[in-house]
Amino acid sequence: MWTLTVLISQLSFTFSTILTKPINTVSVVGNKTKMKCSRNLLHLPVEWEFAPVRPNSFSYIYTRERITGNMSSRYKIDTDNEARYDIVIDSVDLSHAGTYRCTVGSSSASAQLIVLGISFRRMPIQVVNNGFTIT
Repeated sequence: MWTLTVLISQLSFTFSTILTKPINTVSVVGNKTKMKCSRNLLHLPVEWEFAPVRPNSFSYIYTRERITGNMSSRYKIDTDNEARYDIVIDSVDLSHAGTYRCTVGSSSASAQLIVLGISFRRMPIQVVNNGFTIT
């Protein structure tokens, strides 16, 4: 007599529409940097958003297949027009620091960009009694 044992196992997995997610990145002022994002369902739109360190509210960089008007001088999209939609910053400055979020359909992934550099403030110089006074 033979005994047949059947073991049924239920595997659970999460299907993500994002294949390549952006990762936390450190860059130096003046350097070029790229945040990667790619999708596996080609019919879903890709969007990029940015939230600066302060205030921490998101605004669109890339939506409806184009860079938004006020962001076009700061960012580029490196794409193969199918799956890959990477955001590129040609010359990083301190204002680029913050959170970047890539959204594909209902899935999103975020990463931080930390920018290293020195910030100089202009200080007015006044001439007083043949000497210089910084105010």
